[in-house]
Amino acid sequence: MSILKGVYSFVFSTLIVRLISLIVQFVLGWYLSVEDYGIFGMAISLGVFVSCFQQSGLRNLLIQKNGGKFKIEGIANEALFLGLFLSTLSGVILISIAYLYAAHRDEPFLILIALMLSIAGVVAFSVPVLRSKLSSDLRFSELAVIDTINNSVVNLTMIPLSIFGFGPMSFVIHRPFVQILEVYLYRRLLPNFNCTLSFRTLDFHLIRRLLWQMRWIAVGAIFTALSVKGDYLVLGFFVDASVLGFYFFGYQLTGAFANLISGSVFTNVFMPSFSRLNQEPLKQLEQFHNSLLSMLMICFPIFISAAVFVEYCINFIWDYKWCESVLVAQLLLLGLPLRLCSPLLRALFEAQGKWRKTAAMLGVNGI
Repeated sequence: MSILKGVYSFVFSTLIVRLISLIVQFVLGWYLSVEDYGIFGMAISLGVFVSCFQQSGLRNLLIQKNGGKFKIEGIANEALFLGLFLSTLSGVILISIAYLYAAHRDEPFLILIALMLSIAGVVAFSVPVLRSKLSSDLRFSELAVIDTINNSVVNLTMIPLSIFGFGPMSFVIHRPFVQILEVYLYRRLLPNFNCTLSFRTLDFHLIRRLLWQMRWIAVGAIFTALSVKGDYLVLGFFVDASVLGFYFFGYQLTGAFANLISGSVFTNVFMPSFSRLNQEPLKQLEQFHNSLLSMLMICFPIFISAAVFVEYCINFIWDYKWCESVLVAQLLLLGLPLRLCSPLLRALFEAQGKWRKTAAMLGVNGI
């Protein structure tokens, strides 16, 4: 019952956020240029390679380890230190790569975008720990509310920024402040959870163990980045910003459906729910099969219908300004059903702590 309620909560949250996102997309499509979309597409492709490891990797490890002799409360201080260390390291790497990439493409905005994304990551260093606590307690509805608020503020703030001429910075300049709000919301929901970093009581032996256990998650994160944003990175080397902008616009437009099959539902609902059944493998496998069948029956007709009507929507709403994005959107929508099994199987492997298998599966998917 908790899984079903969690799925409904996150699907409802995703639908609200994507509805807001579509409204924002409508405005941005008129006020931002194709080049603005292309520049942000390049930056976000670099950012995902360093951020997904810090965020999802640490969170998933904590969820999987919670129980038995390991409790999130008992290792929260070390986990917070890892979050701060990884977010800072990720930021330095991101800015360095963006500097080299900007020099290659002659796009100085890439450095500024990378800087804002890095600051936002450091501000949110405690989020993986706080989120893992709520996930382990199966408090899915509250997670969905935070996601709705966070993503809604991120999207809606882009409208005045784009109108006032911030260009590609409209996507990122406000994100550090939104991360502060997100941390505040988590702390309000977990008033009795001690989430204060104390350097004097750190157990560096435990930190080394956690880092070692995250090695396959790190590999998997790289492959995840390849499958999710690797296309931007590759295209960025071979095409100009305007061509990449058309591709990125089509990708953003279909993001509502991509999030339904590979986003918050699988990460925040199925993975912790499967973890609760690690001592009952047959029941766990049955739950996996039932979940996969249910998701296929619900999502498959949605993707096909959307691929048929997306051309008319794009041309009608933006008066053919983004007509070159139509084919991109259609192909992405038609390919989504084939990718349905991957995130659910990943949730099962991560729940079982099979990080090597997860990395191998993501590697195949990324290639």
